[in-house]
Amino acid sequence: MRCPTCGNDITSTQYSCHVCNAVLVVEALERHVGFLARHEERWRKPMKFWERVKWMLVRPSRAMWDIVHKPTDDGGAFALFGNMLLFGLVGVVLFNKSGAPAFYPSFTALFMHGLAMYAMFAAIGFLYFVILWGLIIIVQTIAVKYALNIAPRWGTQLPVMYWAFVPALLCTGLYVAILALGLPQLSGATTIDAIAAASIDLFFNSRSLPVWIAADVVQIAFYFGYLSILLAIAYREYYDKSTTRALVATIVTSVIGAVVFVMTRSTFG
Repeated sequence: MRCPTCGNDITSTQYSCHVCNAVLVVEALERHVGFLARHEERWRKPMKFWERVKWMLVRPSRAMWDIVHKPTDDGGAFALFGNMLLFGLVGVVLFNKSGAPAFYPSFTALFMHGLAMYAMFAAIGFLYFVILWGLIIIVQTIAVKYALNIAPRWGTQLPVMYWAFVPALLCTGLYVAILALGLPQLSGATTIDAIAAASIDLFFNSRSLPVWIAADVVQIAFYFGYLSILLAIAYREYYDKSTTRALVATIVTSVIGAVVFVMTRSTFG
């Protein structure tokens, strides 16, 4: 068979031409949901880093189309460290809500202890995202392997897949904002031990529970909802496979993952 646009030899299983990127098969899902439509344009040179970030937030199909042509690791590193730095703000929120600012006599002492709290939660965030994202990628790849009948090419696949986590910056930012606006302001801390106890109490205080649940729901909606769509687009573009089959595999896996996530979170217990 030949591509009707450029005349390149193609196989009957291809969904797009690898030379001119003409779409050969348009699925019903792609026709009715423009967000999932394949990007049809001859690729010339890779986008700039920030341009890829922009399209990853606005139109993932176009971003993934470009990333697949020249995969790079910078998107995954940017997403990981960006989310880690944002997660550090959770420590600042807890430090502030514990009533610590009223205790410290000098700004320098307040700043140094607040910075220590930030650094601790940034480190926790790093471990959290490495574990969570790694498990999501492994489980989703196993599911898509059988749904799309592929042999995963981990070496070149991962730089593409981790670009899907760039929008997690918005998720983590919203997570921090919910905690900052919703957690109750405690007072009366007169010692370092009292501040530490107040910070811990913010996790278990009955007034805090609805706020933590709301923050976790945001994570569930992203990691087991929107992210499944982004990963389906990534797998589709990388392996030139069916959008529908990739989406079904990632969504089914995400539903199971969401149930496990809820069962392991103390906020829902």
